[in-house]
Amino acid sequence: MATKPSSPDLTGLSHEQKDILILTLLASLEALESKVNKNSSNSRKPSSSDGLAKRASSLRESSGKPPGGQTGRKGTTLRQALQATERIDHPLSEHCDRCHPELPLQDALVGERRQVFDVPVAAFDVVEHRTLSVRCQCGQLHTSAFPASVTEPVQYGSNVRMLAVHLTQGQMLPMRAPPN
Repeated sequence: MATKPSSPDLTGLSHEQKDILILTLLASLEALESKVNKNSSNSRKPSSSDGLAKRASSLRESSGKPPGGQTGRKGTTLRQALQATERIDHPLSEHCDRCHPELPLQDALVGERRQVFDVPVAAFDVVEHRTLSVRCQCGQLHTSAFPASVTEPVQYGSNVRMLAVHLTQGQMLPMRAPPN
């Protein structure tokens, strides 16, 4: 537990010493207040140090309308797809919670449907190319060849290269992280 700082004993100080102490304390208080009152608009501090309380003033004029969708506007929302790519049936309990006989699960009907739209997780397909060799009865060795596009022991495929072009040219992502 934090202890409360004790006040100094001022009874042994002269009037001049008390005046010096008061002036010193006032100077310290003024320095602290000026430090607290500094922000990015009146000092060299970055705007990120202003904290959450400071609001940027908007240069736009108010339209007078309330925020959000206006009355009479026809809204749109995400609609369920006619055909899902995957279906998960959530099973019922096999027995009634109240009277405990076995439930006729074969007669169960779909009560409600909910759909979740999501992007599939990207994964690498690793395709291993192998050449085959066989020796003829005459002694000559026959070896198959790799396709012209497979030139290295390990390399990226054309889809990875197309994705890299899309991310750097279409989405403007940098090729490498900026230095710290």
